[in-house]
Formats: sequence, structure tokens, C-alpha cells
Amino acid sequence: MKDDKLKALRSTIAPGLTDAEFELFCETCKATGLNPITKEIWAIKAGGRLQIMSGFNGFLKIANSNPQYD
Repeated sequence: MKDDKLKALRSTIAPGLTDAEFELFCETCKATGLNPITKEIWAIKAGGRLQIMSGFNGFLKIANSNPQYD
């Protein structure tokens, strides 16, 4: 990924995160298969601490991926 694209992602998807926090967020996205661009997962700094949360779209994606979900 080019540096300018990475900077744009960081400023829009995960503003205020340190390099280590952004890397952790990216790894969490990869591991869960959730996409921050489609608002399935969020990285939020609250009280100086990183919080990674699944959004409503993320819960729907997880539920719909289960064959028992109807």
C-alpha cells in the first residue's frame, strides 16, 4: 500500500491512533474479516485507551456467515 493511501486510511478510519495501535487494529480487522470502510469495525480512543468495537454491520456480517442463522 502506498504511503499516501495509508495516511488517508489512518486519518479517516483510525484518527489519533499510534503506529502500534493502528497495527493492532489492522491485525484485528484481518483476523475477524471485518472491514472498517464498510463500518463493520471501529477503532476509538476513549480516555487515552484504544477500544476496538464491532459495529452493527459487523454483527450482521458475523451472523449471516453462520449457516444456522435464519
